Amino acid sequence: LCCISDSISAKEHASIKSYWNSKSMKKVRRTLLAGKLPKECRACQQPDTRYYDHFNERFTHLLPEIRNSTSWTGSTTFSPVSFDYRTSNICNFKCRTCHSAYSTAWRAEKIDYDGDYSLDRWLRKSIYKNAIEQTRDLSQTEIYEAISNKSLREIYWAGGEPLLMDFHWQTMNEIIRSGLSEQVHVRDNTNLSQLEWRGQHLMRDILVHFPSYYIGASLDGTGAIGEYIRTGLDWSKWCENLSHVNSYPKGALQAVCIAHTLTLPGLLDLPDLLMLTNRLGIRIDSQLMSAGDISKRLSLLSPLCLPSALFKKCIDEVLTEIEPLRSPLNSSVFSLLEQLKSQNVWSEQITDEDYRAKLKTGIEEIKEIERRRPNEKTSFRKIVSQKPYLKDWLDKRFEN
Repeated sequence: LCCISDSISAKEHASIKSYWNSKSMKKVRRTLLAGKLPKECRACQQPDTRYYDHFNERFTHLLPEIRNSTSWTGSTTFSPVSFDYRTSNICNFKCRTCHSAYSTAWRAEKIDYDGDYSLDRWLRKSIYKNAIEQTRDLSQTEIYEAISNKSLREIYWAGGEPLLMDFHWQTMNEIIRSGLSEQVHVRDNTNLSQLEWRGQHLMRDILVHFPSYYIGASLDGTGAIGEYIRTGLDWSKWCENLSHVNSYPKGALQAVCIAHTLTLPGLLDLPDLLMLTNRLGIRIDSQLMSAGDISKRLSLLSPLCLPSALFKKCIDEVLTEIEPLRSPLNSSVFSLLEQLKSQNVWSEQITDEDYRAKLKTGIEEIKEIERRRPNEKTSFRKIVSQKPYLKDWLDKRFEN
């Protein structure tokens, strides 16, 4: 199952060998063979998170082999061909849409302010190093086996920040040495803060060997807004790196795209972002930020925190502002915004009392992070106050 799937029992996640024909996975396959979507895949019932489209399009040619090797019991002799390994949470950014499980910079800040025991158990100092090493070692065994038996067809790198991980570069070099680069599609999801590792360059020394690759350069906004959302981002350096990566000649199956996560601050920055992508001729793939469980907390970073009337007004205004910039390169942005117009905001999904209480907590979270990062060029309040009606709404809540 993919990375956005609802979790299967942790006991069956120890290795591919124990997981691949486990009871849970066989049940998932039986459900799929019956033409139904299993509960583990319910995230793909949402049109903006249909990750299965990627696999269906890329591996359609393997469907006969997959069906023939899968029995009515759900067991299969077909080996995995696509790998998505997050072997470390090492990252030099502290994106506000992220947290300590996916960023060592976030983890260090949380330890400094809240203490080691505020972290999930595996992130605590007594366990963390060993947990990371075990994950890396198991992942290396499995991916190297797929390289050795030549079954590997795709590898997706995310993190953390994959270009800071030794495992990323070592594995890519092993694929090249094994002569498999011609058959492997590479997806690098990167914050684009660096392009080199121990004298090797991502484009010049690694991806030049792969006829099929996708670089998703993560971004939520431009300039000061981008730097606010993604603490650690150096906007001028990022633009320099993007231009450098984009300057390399590309074949039909090679792409550099902006992997865009839509937030409320970023929504207001869309005109500047689309001017950038149009000028550079780069596609933008847009998705709404993950909100987590709204029964537990509300993030003011999401546009869905707004009351329905203000939300729809803001979406309509932004759509009008960016309409002159519409192009095939940014169709996913327009599709996402159109989908959001028919989506229920959070105030329509929980009680008024619960909404007000969680909104207050969300505001306190914003204020606390800004207190911890005092040297930033702007603030949430300044960004959102670009729209007078949002300023009025937010001022009342910040002052209460």
